[in-house]
Amino acid sequence: MANNVGLHFDGVDDFDKAVDALIARAEKGAATFVAKGGLLIEAAAKSRAPVKTGTLRRSINVGSISQEGLGRWKSQTYPTTVYSRRIELGFHADDSLGRHYDQAGRPYLSPGLEDAMGALHALHEATMAAAMEV
Repeated sequence: MANNVGLHFDGVDDFDKAVDALIARAEKGAATFVAKGGLLIEAAAKSRAPVKTGTLRRSINVGSISQEGLGRWKSQTYPTTVYSRRIELGFHADDSLGRHYDQAGRPYLSPGLEDAMGALHALHEATMAAAMEV
């Protein structure tokens, strides 16, 4: 003789909808944080960029924002000038024309990120609190 036991829970559909809404708000908050955070890093790096003509500073931009998975968003802030890496890290070698360089680095990206960290933490808290409606 088989015993059939059934359980019924009221409100499961409402619970599922509430969780889905919470996830959607968190995703929107995370995307907003990454977009605004990239701009903070961009501004900080630009303020640190050594300026002669301004080309290096103008070349620092935030790339596209993409979702890497559930709750995982990214953007990249980077310069596009061909010599940007030499400025950041320095250059101690011969170039393709045989000229020797012994240039010290003048970092601007990594210090810019460091400068932006406090503002990034505050932005994260404010953005996620607003998204989660707390």
